Amino acid sequence: MRQGNMDIWAMSLDAVGDSQAVNLTLSADVDESNPAFAPDGQLLEWGGQSKIDSSQQVFLGQISDNGI
Repeated sequence: MRQGNMDIWAMSLDAVGDSQAVNLTLSADVDESNPAFAPDGQLLEWGGQSKIDSSQQVFLGQISDNGI
């Protein structure tokens, strides 16, 4: 069984030889899942569950070269 934190990752499919995956949601206290990109690719919506109190959360973030 997998252990650790659930994060959302992305990588370019356009650049030849560019296989650098970027962690978009690096957080220790929330397990993130179910990402959905806006049609223009500038925003990302995702859900998360707190490891502290198990509360469900919804996030919206703007994408940059370094993550969200």
